[in-house]
Amino acid sequence: MKKTMVLMLFLLVSAISLQAQSKFEFWSQGHVDMLADFKGGVYATIGGPSLGLVQSDRIKVGIHFAPSLRFKSNAPEGQEIIPLLGFGVFAMNPANKIRYNLINYYDAPSKSWSTAFGLGYIFNGTSK
Repeated sequence: MKKTMVLMLFLLVSAISLQAQSKFEFWSQGHVDMLADFKGGVYATIGGPSLGLVQSDRIKVGIHFAPSLRFKSNAPEGQEIIPLLGFGVFAMNPANKIRYNLINYYDAPSKSWSTAFGLGYIFNGTSK
C-alpha cells in the first residue's frame, strides 16, 4: 500500500512539474468504470470529480475521486455490497473513449485499504 501511495504522489508531483507553465483545465465528462482488486472486490463507479493534470491530443492524465459500490462475495454478512469513496489517478484516450484507473479505497468496517485497477468508458466530455 505504501508503495502505491508513493507511486501516486510521484506521478502527481511529476505531472504538476511538467505542466508548471500551462494552465489547469476543468472539463465535464461522464464515465462508467469497472475495477477489481486482489482481495476479491469488484467496484462500479459512475462519475465523480476529476482534475486533469496533463492533457494532449492523445492522452489526459489526472486525479479522481471515485464514489463507488463494492461487490464482494466473501465479505462479512451485511457488507457484500457497500458504498465506498476512492481516490486515485486516471489516464484516458479521448479518441477511443477508454479510461484507465488506479484507485485506492478505504474500507472503514474492516479498517483496510484496497487498490483497484480497471477500465472505463467515457460517454461525454471534450474530445480534443
